[in-house]
Amino acid sequence: MKKTLLICDICGKRMSTLQYGDKIDLHVSAPGIVWDICYECKADLNRWIDARRTKIKQKEESEE
Repeated sequence: MKKTLLICDICGKRMSTLQYGDKIDLHVSAPGIVWDICYECKADLNRWIDARRTKIKQKEESEE
């Protein structure tokens, strides 16, 4: 098995694809940018996105 070293573009932590096995879903893409992101940073990002969605939904419900 080939061992590849990745660096998280958010926190700078070294990540080994060997550590994650076949579950290599470490990329987040934005228009023109692809980030390598560790699972901890991805979990933080998902929590932030969920909080924003909840806040927007509550704002829309209060306006009705």
